[in-house]
Amino acid sequence: MPPTPRASPAPPDRDRIAADWRCRGYSCDAFEDPPGRAWENFRHDCNERIAVLRGRLRLVIEGREQVLAPGGEAFIPRGALHSVYNIGDGRVVWLYGYDRPAS
Repeated sequence: MPPTPRASPAPPDRDRIAADWRCRGYSCDAFEDPPGRAWENFRHDCNERIAVLRGRLRLVIEGREQVLAPGGEAFIPRGALHSVYNIGDGRVVWLYGYDRPAS
């Protein structure tokens, strides 16, 4: 008997993520970055959330690395040194939000 096909997971929903973050006190904005784009060595005086809609990001937060694929989400604590890299071959679309305006 052939294996039962598995349904592909639904793509991340920007509106659902934005609504969830708003309920938790976060803003929600988007970036679309080309392959190789790097955002390096940032610190904010607020907490930050990141979620990937399309593509893959590598995050380095206080020296710890993690890779996010579509649907992946990360939390960056206030004051943490962090960098974000598009590690895919194509454009990456990702969301970011702060629990109050970043300085």
